[in-house]
Amino acid sequence: MLSARSLLIATAFGLAFGLLLITTAHRDLRSVGALHASLSSTGVEAALRQRLNGDGLSYQWVRCVQMSGTFQGQKVSRCNVNFGDPHVEPYCAVLVGGTLVTDHENRRLDCGQRARRDELAGQGSTAPH
Repeated sequence: MLSARSLLIATAFGLAFGLLLITTAHRDLRSVGALHASLSSTGVEAALRQRLNGDGLSYQWVRCVQMSGTFQGQKVSRCNVNFGDPHVEPYCAVLVGGTLVTDHENRRLDCGQRARRDELAGQGSTAPH
C-alpha cells in the first residue's frame, strides 16, 4: 500500500502533468484559430487575385487580413491592392459559398470607417513587409 507521502507526491505530479496538458492544448487551439484566420484570408486573397487577373488589371501586390466582422455568416477580410504607386485600393472581401464578394459590387459589405477613410483620401497602407 502507498504511504501518504507517496500518494501526495503522485497526486502533485498528476496535477502538474494535467496543468501542462491543459496549457499546451489551449496554446494549440489558439494556433489553430490563427491558422484558420490565415487560411481564410489567403483564400480571399487568392480569389481577389484571380478576379483582378481575369479582369486584365495590373497590380503589384494584394494583401488581406481577416477582420472581426461577418457577412452572411462568413468572416470579412480587409484587402489592399497596390495598382502602382501611389494607388493602393482598399477592398472589403469575403468568400460566400466559394464566390468572392467585395464591397465594390455590394455596398452592404463593410470593413468599417478606416476603409472608407482610406478610400475617400485615396490612400492605402504601405507596401507589405
